[in-house]
Amino acid sequence: MHICPICDEGILQARTYGRDMQHKGVNISVEGLQYDYCLDCEAEMTSPVQLDQNAKIIREAFIAERARVKCEQNLLTGTQIRRVREQLGITQKQASKIFGGGPTAFAKYEAEDVVQSAGMDKLLRLASEVPAATEWLLDRAGEGINRVHMEHEALFAFQDLRAVASSMHKMKLPDWFAEDGNTKHGKFDLSSVACCNDGAYADAA
Repeated sequence: MHICPICDEGILQARTYGRDMQHKGVNISVEGLQYDYCLDCEAEMTSPVQLDQNAKIIREAFIAERARVKCEQNLLTGTQIRRVREQLGITQKQASKIFGGGPTAFAKYEAEDVVQSAGMDKLLRLASEVPAATEWLLDRAGEGINRVHMEHEALFAFQDLRAVASSMHKMKLPDWFAEDGNTKHGKFDLSSVACCNDGAYADAA
């Protein structure tokens, strides 16, 4: 229970309301905005916590409306643009250099602060779906293909394969398999293991 800071007597009651508003040039309808109402002096006020929550609600309504409009216009959302950029292995600054739009363009695209043009949208889709176009764009911007990223991916893949091979080499063989290649059923040829199926392996043992 909170006491009204205006009259120092009344109890504050939390309430919500909705309103139509414009946020960053976009018309939105917002519900669930919070404020406090004094039951004695009828003062209305908004606490810092409520201000933060209201800002979050407005932001979510803004992004939802932007997404709706982009869907109608068949444009990539900010989240989709970020995925394309990460797929290419480039930073927001590099993306702005490669595709244009200004030094902070992609930060604004991904945050839904600015809607990309239809031309920019098509260019991003092209880079995402056509590797040759991506390489051409990167080379033209002086960025080149992200070799370091690709080499790291290859190194990790090689290390994974080596770990698997090592674990197979150290695998404990069944008790009936002797180190000299003999089994209780006779001589066993290891070379057959690498190329046979389970049935052939059983027959060999």
